[in-house]
Amino acid sequence: MLKNRNSMAPREITALSDKVFFNLQSVEAYKNAHHLLLYHSFHSETRTEKIIADCIRRGRNVYLPVLLGKNRFTAVKYEEGCVLKENRFGIPEPETDNEQASPDMLDLIIVPGVAFDDAFHRAGYGSGYYDRYLKKAARAAKIGICYDFQLVRNVHAGPHDIEMDIIVTDKRVLRR
Repeated sequence: MLKNRNSMAPREITALSDKVFFNLQSVEAYKNAHHLLLYHSFHSETRTEKIIADCIRRGRNVYLPVLLGKNRFTAVKYEEGCVLKENRFGIPEPETDNEQASPDMLDLIIVPGVAFDDAFHRAGYGSGYYDRYLKKAARAAKIGICYDFQLVRNVHAGPHDIEMDIIVTDKRVLRR
């Protein structure tokens, strides 16, 4: 899946990501959220820059993951003009001295993934960062975003994997 995603041209990534953003805007959980954890996209992931900018423009509180150590992250506030630095994986994250959100204060978490299935399971990069955090954020709606070709029949979820509530692609919105 990563090989297919990484073979996409930058123009295709942008075009499909714009369609994901368009479809996301129809989701009530997105429209009504005030405290959102997003991710800052890197490499060939579904782009999130327009989603982040839209949330900030609407006066919502945006948080991005900041790695803390082995398989853990915290949600750190991101504001327009905030300095981003790359973590050890090359993912941009805000300075850690910004305000942090506890998992229980978040309304919505937008989650990246390598693949998703129609049973709302997610295959990540294998470290468990998101599954550990999502377990603590029981109140938040969980939306996986991806390109439509990343939807597969089965991602072989384990007992520790947290299911999504909604999956948004460039072609559709799947709701539980």
